[in-house]
Formats: sequence, C-alpha cells, structure tokens
Amino acid sequence: MKAVINYGHGPKDIGYDPGAIGPTGYQEAMQNKEVGELVVTKLKKNGWEILAIQDGDLWDVTNQANDYKPHYFLSIHANSFTDPNAHGIETIALGAGGKGEKIAKEIQKELVAATGLTNRGIKFNNLHVLRETDCPAVLVEIGFISNPAEEALMKQDRFDESVSSAICRGFSRAVGIPYTESVKDTALNPVPTVMYRVILNDKQTMALSYQDAAIAEVKKAVEAGQAQKGAVQRNTDSVNVFEYTMTQNNN
Repeated sequence: MKAVINYGHGPKDIGYDPGAIGPTGYQEAMQNKEVGELVVTKLKKNGWEILAIQDGDLWDVTNQANDYKPHYFLSIHANSFTDPNAHGIETIALGAGGKGEKIAKEIQKELVAATGLTNRGIKFNNLHVLRETDCPAVLVEIGFISNPAEEALMKQDRFDESVSSAICRGFSRAVGIPYTESVKDTALNPVPTVMYRVILNDKQTMALSYQDAAIAEVKKAVEAGQAQKGAVQRNTDSVNVFEYTMTQNNN
C-alpha cells in the first residue's frame, strides 16, 4: 500500500512558509515535520510505501502526490487562532461519507485518547490538499500552536511520539491494515497524566480530567460572582491554558 505524508507548510519556490507561529516563536512547519517524520518511519516499519512531502506551494504538494498515485494522503498541521485560549485537536476530511471521513474519525479518536487534549471533533472543509488529491485524504490539526500550553507540549519529544503513534494506529485501523510498534516505540508513547486545575482568585478549588469541564467551572464561578478571576492550569507544566475575568464577562 502507498501513502503520501505531507508535513504542512515549509519551503516554497520563492521563500519559505513557516505556517503559524507560537507565542515563543516556534514554527508550525517545524512541528509538522517533527511529527510527520515519525509517522513516516513507523508506517514504513509496517510495510507501507511512503512519499513524504513538505512544500509551501499547495499545487506542488498535490501534483507530487497525484504523480505518486497513492492509496491515501495524510497532511499534518498545527492549528492557530487569534484567541490564545483556543485549544484542542481536530481532524478534517473533504466531506461526509466515504473513506476520508472514516479515517478522520479513527485518527481523531486515537489522538484524543493519547494526548488528553480537548476533542474538537472531525470537520469537513473544502481545503486544497483534500480537494485536489486523487485519493482519500485527511488533514490533522494536532493542537493549537497559538495556545501557550499546547505550544509547550509540541516542543516535547514524548508528545511527538505519542501523536505520531496515535495517527498511525487510527489510520491503519481505518484502512484495515495491521499496525504494530516495537517495545521501544510504545514505551515512549504515553504522555504524563494530564489534570486541569481550576484556579479561582489565585486559589485552586479542584482538578478535573477534562479541560472543557474545567473551563466551564471557571466561567460558571466568575459569571455567578463567586470569583473576580479564574484560570485553568495544566498540572504537567503549570501553564494556564485558559483565563477568565469579571471584565471579560461584562463585555
């Protein structure tokens, strides 16, 4: 079986496309390549023929992909938004139904289970790399590089290992191809158990397993006047992934 693994953004015919840039200057193109190279290595170990592409010109990406005549196409990206509180993982297919949606569902399921990040679900979007490829295609957004906490995670080798393994497991299951990893690979996969601390007026009140639930608790307390400010803090790195104040509530 043949697949194209596209590391989003990168070199162009003229210049370089870094993709989104995180709060500390970490470039999306670098993160996409880190994860993509691991995906390529792991799939090749399982018998796949792989063409890896990193190119900032989208037509170059899809033309190279179609010339290779793959059975499947995967594009790896990190998300970004103007609000630094935006967070979570999503996987995108061209439209509902068919192999693309099935692959997206399985990859999304594995990524959320492996990382503990918020499940933003699968989405459908008429993106160039999904529309112009001649085979089932999926684009993965492995988190928000614009979110300080998720950018920090992306810089960790263990996160890249976990994400790449999750992509391979979900992809392989969706297309019906057995997938195995060595003991060395699987030993690196788990990321530390993530809990989300609810901080109200600078004091922790609880810790929850799900980020969305912790955010809801902060908003509820501030909007009810029980606290002037609140935050959700990840236990693994003590970085605030969400902040909310009475002023924001009044806007």
